[in-house]
Amino acid sequence: MENQLAFSVSPKPVGGSRRGFNMKMQNQGQQTQLLMVRSRVISMIIGVIFLVFGTPAWLGAQAGCDVTVDAGADQTFCEGGQTVNLNALVTGDFLDLSWAPVSGIVNPNLAVTQATVDTTITYTITVRSRSSVDLITNGDFSQGDTGFTSDYVYGTGGSSGLLTAEGQYAIDDNAGDVHNRFAACTDHTTGNGQMMIVNASGMEDNFWCQTVTVNQGTSYDFSAWVTSVNDQNPARLQFSIGGELLGSQFNASTNLCTWDEFSAQWTAPTSSDVEICVVNVNLTPAGNDFAIDDIAFRELCETTDTITFTVLDLNTTWNNPGPLCQNDEIILLDELLSPETTPGGTWTLDGQTVASLDPSKTDAGQYTLRYSITEGSCQESDEQMVEVLDAPYAGAPGPSLRFCEGSDVVLILQDELQGEDAGGIWTETSLGGGSANSFDPNTSELRVSSLTAGNYSFNYAVGSNSACGVSENEVRVVIDPPPAVDLGDDRSFKCDETELVLGAGITPNPNYSYSWTDQSGATLGTDPQLTVNTAGTYRLVVSDNTASCQGEDEVMISDVINNTINATISALDASCFDTNDGSIIIEGTDGGTAPYLYALNDNPFSSNPQFGNLAPGNYRVTIMDAAGCNEEFDVVIDAPGQLQVMIITDDPTVNLGDSIQLEAVINNPVAEIKWTPEPNCTDCTLVTVRPTRSTTYFVEVTDVNGCKATDRLTLQVKQNIDLYVPNAFSPNEDGVNDRFFINAGEGIRIRQMQVVDRWGTVVFQKKDFSPNDPGAGWDGYYRGTRIPSSVVVYSLELELPNGEEYIQSGEIAVIY
Repeated sequence: MENQLAFSVSPKPVGGSRRGFNMKMQNQGQQTQLLMVRSRVISMIIGVIFLVFGTPAWLGAQAGCDVTVDAGADQTFCEGGQTVNLNALVTGDFLDLSWAPVSGIVNPNLAVTQATVDTTITYTITVRSRSSVDLITNGDFSQGDTGFTSDYVYGTGGSSGLLTAEGQYAIDDNAGDVHNRFAACTDHTTGNGQMMIVNASGMEDNFWCQTVTVNQGTSYDFSAWVTSVNDQNPARLQFSIGGELLGSQFNASTNLCTWDEFSAQWTAPTSSDVEICVVNVNLTPAGNDFAIDDIAFRELCETTDTITFTVLDLNTTWNNPGPLCQNDEIILLDELLSPETTPGGTWTLDGQTVASLDPSKTDAGQYTLRYSITEGSCQESDEQMVEVLDAPYAGAPGPSLRFCEGSDVVLILQDELQGEDAGGIWTETSLGGGSANSFDPNTSELRVSSLTAGNYSFNYAVGSNSACGVSENEVRVVIDPPPAVDLGDDRSFKCDETELVLGAGITPNPNYSYSWTDQSGATLGTDPQLTVNTAGTYRLVVSDNTASCQGEDEVMISDVINNTINATISALDASCFDTNDGSIIIEGTDGGTAPYLYALNDNPFSSNPQFGNLAPGNYRVTIMDAAGCNEEFDVVIDAPGQLQVMIITDDPTVNLGDSIQLEAVINNPVAEIKWTPEPNCTDCTLVTVRPTRSTTYFVEVTDVNGCKATDRLTLQVKQNIDLYVPNAFSPNEDGVNDRFFINAGEGIRIRQMQVVDRWGTVVFQKKDFSPNDPGAGWDGYYRGTRIPSSVVVYSLELELPNGEEYIQSGEIAVIY
């Protein structure tokens, strides 16, 4: 019967962390061999160092992982479907191994196996093993009853020996020493060392525990060796970490003194101190007697290596371009390869290495085109026949043919081509009507004399039955019209002209030549324009240098007829000195050549003989006739003398409340006088004003002609308040200074007067009354009783003549 074990972990966080190892081991159906005593001792010592001092920095993340693996050398095959050998060499003890991917592998869990390879693939072998560093202290019990804890007690003795009672254990080198019914089993480590012998109870108890430090994310292997010492009810055991059972139960064998290993793997979720235990899960107390030895807790190591099988599977297929014509474009041969073709090969054309094929440089015929590729010992090629065909040729065209309209020329268009194949067909391709009956397509004859100005095109096509298509060429014929020459109407010199420019409307053309002559035939110039200063007949001949075409025109120039221009002009004067209402009227014009144009001063000419809205002044009227002759006339527009007015006064400043006189001084008689603001007399030249604030006065005068003149004057008003307030009075009714009242200038009004005694009592108050009135003042009484001698305070609110408010306060002495 097999033993059943399980594990549990209790994390206890620690400040540091040590990276674990990830190697795994597979025994491939065989039990792992016993470690040598020396290795065990070294592992134990290293484990103690780790527990006390932590992982030393020099050890690194994979300390104790000493298993190596070699997957073998990479291999290359020319094609797929090959059976290959996987011969991995693993050095050291390991838990298990596996190949990945498993596709095509006979047994992916054997180091030596076979696989079928269809395409390039990389296999990875992963070997899992235990680290040689054991984190458990005294796992072989060589140090006796120390380094671990237990829910059981050490044997207390009895009739059957030290472990007579259940739930007890002992550390001994022979199980028969501790119970007279236990088999005389020796330890697993050396056969003569110590082990833990257990008489288990019927409870789920932790009979062995120890605390170790683990690192987050690190995988660990928890293992132990167990043998039954009593074949009745063999042990059922399980590991636990942190109180949580781990893995499945281990059922001990009924074979006495036969050591079996059981183990479980676990990955630490955090870096911490954890309590690992071996748990009795056999709840039947009878029997259930066993020995345990070589308890170990090691990091799992993972070692990998790869081997790549490359399947070249060379592909040299390419697409035949079909028959090629000598007028086809050059072909880059790699563009013929199929998408699945292996690139990087070599092209040959009839055995000659090439990279491209230019049909225009290849004679007509058949050629062997081959694409081949070699990689290592693998070689593949594809060979096909390629045909190059003769292409029809319609010849090389010459330049466009140019003729002047009406030229007596007969063309054979076939003669204008060079190197063309015979037997082609001529057609006219001209736009816009063509040559009518001037062209014979059977003979390619063209009669130029019957063509009007324009562009003509004629197409020659050969090879209509050729596999390489039709070759076409075109002959162009340009019929140029004679140059257009227009010198305009006959002309005569104008009054102000001493010379004339002929041909001013002709645009120069670099393809034209020009020739001017007079009536005698003498050549006068070769430019598009000609300047003349005498009367006569002038001829211009324009020649088209590209087509030998000519055009001509002539013009007659006459002398000027000089007639004097006469005019009757009247002027209407301006109504006032500064108004623009004068006008000039040309009442009649004769002489010269009608019609006439009129201009005032330097303004443009117009046909209107009247000029209005003119200011007084001197003007020049110019009249021009149809021959360009001018006559000037001087005209004067008069105006009355300037009307002027000025406001004068004695002083531009006045005290508030006072009046002052303003006088309007005028240089000419007037019909109207207007003051603003209006004073006491609107039509007077002398007015009296009494401003209450600084004011600007305007005067406007109008004479009998309606002409106006204005002036203005600003009077500054000084606010010197005419106010007297006494500082004492004696209300003793002796008729002298018996009342307190206010004296003030004209226009001042009292809005409110108030008197307050020294305690703040208002003893007198009055509103809205005039000053200078003793009866309106204070008689010194308050509520029917004269106040005693004292000093009181008055306050005044006054309204000044200009409407402004004025406030004043002070003290008054009441004296008896």
